[in-house]
Amino acid sequence: AEKIQAYDFGQTQLRFVDIDQCDTVQEIQRFDIGVMPLPSNDPWMEYKCNAKTVQYMACGVPVVASDIGFNRVLISTHRTGFLVSTSDQWM
Repeated sequence: AEKIQAYDFGQTQLRFVDIDQCDTVQEIQRFDIGVMPLPSNDPWMEYKCNAKTVQYMACGVPVVASDIGFNRVLISTHRTGFLVSTSDQWM
């Protein structure tokens, strides 16, 4: 059985789905946006795999991701998503 936890924060609703128990593409297509934050103070993040960014884009979901590494190649700001550089921009 699919495990889903739902939380209601007024106008914002969050659902946590067990990724191993669902149709990943179908779940991603339900997203309003795909979010991929990475810490910018860690040099290893420059080489982090961008699978989430690619999954979101392949499912037609707008992406908001850290302005780091390969995200800069994948995302064209205001066209295919948004790159975020500061913690203020994440708010």
